[in-house]
Amino acid sequence: MSTAAAVHTIVGALASIEEHVGAPPEWVAATEGQATFLREVYAVCRPEVKHIPEIESCGSTNAVELNAFAARRGLAVSFEPFGPDAAGALSVLDLRIAWTAPGCPTTVVSHDQHQFPAVRLPESQVTFRRALSHAAPIAVISTLSGDAVYLTPLAAPRSDLVALVRRLTNEFSADGDFGGVVFPMVDLGVQHDLDFIGGLATRTADGRALQVAAAEQKLSLQMNEHGARAEALTRMEFLASTKSSPPPDLVINAPFLVWILRPSLAAPLFVGHVTREDWRTPGSLASRLSKPGTSGRGGPSRRRGSFCREAHRGYDSRGRNETLALACFHRKGD
Repeated sequence: MSTAAAVHTIVGALASIEEHVGAPPEWVAATEGQATFLREVYAVCRPEVKHIPEIESCGSTNAVELNAFAARRGLAVSFEPFGPDAAGALSVLDLRIAWTAPGCPTTVVSHDQHQFPAVRLPESQVTFRRALSHAAPIAVISTLSGDAVYLTPLAAPRSDLVALVRRLTNEFSADGDFGGVVFPMVDLGVQHDLDFIGGLATRTADGRALQVAAAEQKLSLQMNEHGARAEALTRMEFLASTKSSPPPDLVINAPFLVWILRPSLAAPLFVGHVTREDWRTPGSLASRLSKPGTSGRGGPSRRRGSFCREAHRGYDSRGRNETLALACFHRKGD
């Protein structure tokens, strides 16, 4: 099954709502996938998106404004009226590309002997590359705009499409001679929910939390003997908290890594990975490696005291309330 991606319109939608509500270009991830997106996609595309003339974006707390934006561009998308704590955003890409000269319509025969309409471009319009991690040649088609279109056989992607092509591009080397390239004509249309981005959060200018409540993307790709047209539409809805609230605690309720550093040392003094089998109150911080009645440093321990426990309510990694037990040490005489 075909698939597609246009990550700049995802970032464009986020950027447009940032500008509308006065939020900084900073988002907080709720999942590891979102953290990867912020690090590898948002951080890269956020400075670029405003300089791409083929992308237009609109973020607003007014559904009428968003629907007017869509109507002016003939987009088949709309929003219902928003409540006082809701907002939305649209970001659209319309990229038209022309080959440096029209190709020759032809046909291509698949391995199971089916014929499909195709295009042939001669060697004068194409160069060829290889990538270390990809066995098939890669055709690089020149265009009038200066953008390059890359084509290579691939049975099925084994990773995220954007990450895959970034890796292949970084591995390029020259390839041997080909007389040209023949590729199928394309009329692709896909739509998918952007579930991975739900819960991504920032803060408005008045301090309210703003979260992505829903997001979807529609994509289209057409290719023939004259060129290509790539379109993408990202639609997002957001919900804001009704009032400003302090940020939640970081609650570690899964196996965790702990390490102790001293600024003057190159290596950590201690590193541990702690699983739930060792989540328990230690009783005291008396040495576990020295004989009873000594401090662990050659003399008797002079610290005396007791521990108390208190309940602390915070938020777990999914935003749910959770009660944890904390231990507090009180020295005698405190």
